[in-house]
Amino acid sequence: MRQWSNHVVLIRDGIAHSVVWDAVWPSFCKTFHTIRYDRRGYGKSPASTTWYYETDDLAALLHHLKVPRAILVGSSHGGELSIDFTLSHPDVVAQLILVDAVASGFPYSDHCLNRGMQNSKPFQQNDVKAGLANWAKDKYLLAPGHEAAQKKLLDILMASPQDLTHDDYARPTQAALPRLHEIRVPTLILTGDADIPDVHAHAGVIEAGIYGSRRVVLVEAGHLMYLEKPDEFTSIVISFIESNSHWGEIEHYVQSMNPYDLQKLVAALLRAMGYHVSWIAPPGPDKGIDILAHNDPLGTSTPRIKVQVKRRADTISLDGLRSFMAMLGEQDVGIFVSTGGFTSDAESQARTKKPES
Repeated sequence: MRQWSNHVVLIRDGIAHSVVWDAVWPSFCKTFHTIRYDRRGYGKSPASTTWYYETDDLAALLHHLKVPRAILVGSSHGGELSIDFTLSHPDVVAQLILVDAVASGFPYSDHCLNRGMQNSKPFQQNDVKAGLANWAKDKYLLAPGHEAAQKKLLDILMASPQDLTHDDYARPTQAALPRLHEIRVPTLILTGDADIPDVHAHAGVIEAGIYGSRRVVLVEAGHLMYLEKPDEFTSIVISFIESNSHWGEIEHYVQSMNPYDLQKLVAALLRAMGYHVSWIAPPGPDKGIDILAHNDPLGTSTPRIKVQVKRRADTISLDGLRSFMAMLGEQDVGIFVSTGGFTSDAESQARTKKPES
């Protein structure tokens, strides 16, 4: 169970360093304990000369700052990193905000790859100024009509040209695409309508993969929407974080409940839904079934509802689920309530609606 967090980490894109957050920085700092940092080779962070994992760097940063749990706001490649970090450190992430993000394991079109090569071509002739100008005026990074944002981006790049010219030794992580379903935190997906089609395709697969995620498209915005529309960006993100933080407090309260009080809460919910609870397990050894409920007061009609309630921090494994399913008869419906959630194998098994032979 993930507790509420007031720590927000802004993880920037792969174009410029952390000053791209300047326009939204005061509002976030006013509301949260906000952190931003430059990955290796960007801004004032020296480039790496050896291979490393970006997820390890983020974990080390949070450990150094004594941040046990954080809300990640990741832009572009920073969103990809945020996804990878959530998969490798699920207990550390409270919420996930993905801004024009991509997911590792999902391909890019020729158009997207050629565009990147064309923009960076001057770097091969040591014409750094032309290369930076290409990226600053890229029609997908910033939507047409945002000249002030375009000038700001060019100024940022000119002041720190190494952002786009340094060598990098970041190791690839396990592809996130087939594992997106493992992410179980409130997730907001933001895309600018003027961004490259590949990003919209990535947003689609991320939304499909992360259960309960919410997708919002900003009008007249490109890849770096926080440079173009900082006030709108800030309003949407902070509202999302605050609305879901209340749920985090409720989760923390439920996780702290006495196990038998949690049983009573689940029974009360069943009664509120119109079911008749005939039995609640008394304190004592765990015998597998904690609540029995029926559709009618006498319990003569089918199906009979058997409920197991587990207040625990860790996930229920496939074996744990199978043990519960073995107690269900042909006329029974099972409900397994676990505050710690379930492993992906257990969830897959539950969706088959029948025990494996």
